[in-house]
Amino acid sequence: MAMHDFYDAKTNIPQKRVLECQIEGTGAATPTKKYGPGVTVTRTSAGLYRFSFSYVPGRFLGCSYCFGAAAPSAVANHDAQHDDLVAASGSTEAYVEVLVEDGAAADDLEDEEYLKVDFHFSDSNLITLGNS
Repeated sequence: MAMHDFYDAKTNIPQKRVLECQIEGTGAATPTKKYGPGVTVTRTSAGLYRFSFSYVPGRFLGCSYCFGAAAPSAVANHDAQHDDLVAASGSTEAYVEVLVEDGAAADDLEDEEYLKVDFHFSDSNLITLGNS
């Protein structure tokens, strides 16, 4: 099979950086990280996952996510919200927490349920947050 060509992403955000991570649920335990170099994931409470970064590549802009499962109907009502980036302090790495919900209730990812999160950053001082 032939290798595909890959290209730099085109975006209206200067010097955009994306840290990609995917986790698989394990119920009420720390999830299994499928990929995400430089990112450590821990479960801090029901449905609440902390994504810690060994390196922060610029100003945090937000994140996008997608759920998946062996049986997609298992995650049909899932949603997620994230907080702001918490800066590194002492021995604690910078992190973002993501809350997973099923309906309106916090919900742990179960075995064979997946969450892919893309954390968006910009390494440019041209980015201003707000109405720009």
